[in-house]
Amino acid sequence: MKLGPLRLLGFELSKLFFLSCLTLLLAGCPGDGGDDSPGRGVGPATPEISTFSADIPVLFTINEQSGSVVLSWSTKNVDASATGNSLTLKVEDTVIQDALPPQGSFTVSPTKVTTYTLVASNPQGTTTASTTVLVGSFMASQTELLTGQTAKLSWSIEGVDAVMITPEIGQQAGSGSIDVSPVTSTEYVLTIPTLVNARASLMLDVKAPLSSTIIANPTQGPSPLSVRFSSKVANNNLVITEYRWDFNDDGVIDRKDEFGAPQVYQYIGEPGQTFTARLTLIPVKGDPIIATQIITLTNSPAKVQATVSATNGRIPLAVTFTVNSTDSDRIRETRIDYDGDGTFDEKQAVDQTTQLASFTNTYTLAGLYKAVIEVEDRFGSITRVTQNAISVEANRANDPVVTLTASPNNVSAPATINLSATASVITGDTVTSWQWDLEGDDSFETIGGSTLTDTQTVNYQRVGNFYPRARVITAQGKAMAAVTVTTLPSELPIPKINNDSDTINIDESAAATIEIPLTFTTELAVWMEDINRQKVKTLQTATVTTPNKLTFSWDGTNEQGQAVSEGDYYVIVGYTANGGEQKIDLRETTGGALTYYRRTEDNPRSFNRLKKPLRINYAVDDPAEVSFFWQISFGAKLMTLMERVRMGRGQYSLDWNGDYPNGQKIPSTIQQFKQLMPGIVRYNLPDNVIFVKQRPRIEAFTLASTIMADPRREAIGINITVSKPGTIELVVADMDKGVDVATRRFNNLSAGAHKLQWNGKNNNDQYLTTGDYRMGVRSVDENGQRSLYWFRTQRIEY
Repeated sequence: MKLGPLRLLGFELSKLFFLSCLTLLLAGCPGDGGDDSPGRGVGPATPEISTFSADIPVLFTINEQSGSVVLSWSTKNVDASATGNSLTLKVEDTVIQDALPPQGSFTVSPTKVTTYTLVASNPQGTTTASTTVLVGSFMASQTELLTGQTAKLSWSIEGVDAVMITPEIGQQAGSGSIDVSPVTSTEYVLTIPTLVNARASLMLDVKAPLSSTIIANPTQGPSPLSVRFSSKVANNNLVITEYRWDFNDDGVIDRKDEFGAPQVYQYIGEPGQTFTARLTLIPVKGDPIIATQIITLTNSPAKVQATVSATNGRIPLAVTFTVNSTDSDRIRETRIDYDGDGTFDEKQAVDQTTQLASFTNTYTLAGLYKAVIEVEDRFGSITRVTQNAISVEANRANDPVVTLTASPNNVSAPATINLSATASVITGDTVTSWQWDLEGDDSFETIGGSTLTDTQTVNYQRVGNFYPRARVITAQGKAMAAVTVTTLPSELPIPKINNDSDTINIDESAAATIEIPLTFTTELAVWMEDINRQKVKTLQTATVTTPNKLTFSWDGTNEQGQAVSEGDYYVIVGYTANGGEQKIDLRETTGGALTYYRRTEDNPRSFNRLKKPLRINYAVDDPAEVSFFWQISFGAKLMTLMERVRMGRGQYSLDWNGDYPNGQKIPSTIQQFKQLMPGIVRYNLPDNVIFVKQRPRIEAFTLASTIMADPRREAIGINITVSKPGTIELVVADMDKGVDVATRRFNNLSAGAHKLQWNGKNNNDQYLTTGDYRMGVRSVDENGQRSLYWFRTQRIEY
């Protein structure tokens, strides 16, 4: 910047002042005490300009938003009302304002480098002073970026050789551009090293891209497979008008709705077949957002029940094996190995109507034959059956024959079963003892009496099939019989989470209580999973557990003892039954119930945005996905303020300032405004959910003065209460234009109440003009988690 003309002007003024003093020496000069000295006369004084300056040296246009410069001055010996006195403001030879007061200010908005001259005149002379205002620009190709995107910063300041841009960019030429890809929201500040207070800033808001994930339960299983679908929308900064589901990716939209309701779809096909479920989100603007999920059909082995007409008898012994199979993929073949020697003796195609197979064999040699049955479905899955109740003991002619019954033989566990055995012997033979294998594990642990009949009572604690056996020993020989006992669960170990436990606040050291009713003995495991089915915390490893009302506690931490992030987590129960592992996950069968907001008396129908915003109070009765929108009467949505936000149980409030999502106010005169109706749609999460609250929250937010404020006299006060330590981000939007004009960060705030201040200036360090501004605040914790925005309207008047 060339200051030569200013220096020359200063020299000429000093020279003029010196000559005036020399000429009027006897009369006294200003400042020498001559006015009051005896013997000296009082002479007229020339005009004096004590100060003349601009509040900023450079007027920046920032992303098309330009401001103004305030010129201020202070003079002496000039009285505009007196004859021959004048105080004017000029640009070159053009007067832009005259009859100025001796002290004052004037606002200008130059579009190029401009030198303003203040001219003070009275009959004794003329004095001038000048100040130059540079004009520059600081632009970004876009101020809202998605992660990974690039913006171009460009700037130009005429007459300046170098600028400094932070962070990280450093010194640059007075005009230029550079591409930036900030990882997080970043404020870029441009300063001019040679000029004090020459500053401009741009905030680039970086957001993760809008994305949608399909949550499917389950993702695989045998046909017919029913799958529950829901969508998880992340980083939504757009209004979604429609959710479109194509469950088998054939290009045909199977279902669609405007809120993304959970869906259930049944897949029918053959094992190994896969389907792609496709969800398309249609936003108001921008490209559709697509999410996909693969669903796979698997092959489950057939369920088989096998019985034999007799488990013992004298040779030749003819017996019939009956095999009852169930398989949705149909049975290809059933085969039997009568003596368990590893060679299958016979095979049959199954009657596809009854799915029954029957085999008859005559045993001619005495012995114990452990039959083996295999059932193969048409996709090669094999179910193998070998157990006491289909083993056959062929006895000699003088051996006894045993019959065994169980009562009851099909009952809920735990169950007390009465076993009764009767021996049929040849004439003259006598019973010497009874032996019992009550568990059917080939261990005869109980010895009975010596009569023709014997009974035992056994208690089965577990769920499954049991095959107890009774063996009779007589003077002539022995025989053994088996029977099948089936125990069922009277109640599944379904986790129960009380209303006061399904939402916990980690910041308050809260913990959830989980109750599991267990009515039978089993290997029980309990653990927590996140929304993506990843195990988060083991509450109990697989442990033999007896019937009891079990209680578990979870404090919202993972296996390493670290607090999990905010969100929904699920209790999963694993147990053993019928010799296999079972799992209870209520995500497959519960959740997705729709409820609507209902207006209550404390929610007014009108409000003054300057006095206080419209507050909509609503309750989330269960952890749920919540959407909030405004609609015209019962018609189309006007705007969406909150889209499928997962929230815990509790009371909530949403404040609205009568504005669109971009901050622009809705004129209260339009007919649509008078017909607005709030809509809150809630889909409850599954019954095994525990919602963890950890995200920072703003508990209260008010402005010291909302009706009007002159920030030149006093900063605008912000009263805010936050739930946890962190940073407050302030975004100020011009409600007439719907554009952000100022951003601020208040760092290192503790939890609790704070009084903050904003100076009423934009990012160009200029005072905002008269108007309505929406002030939005949100809290950011040390992990980068952000609260929802709270908004208030501030009126600025000068």
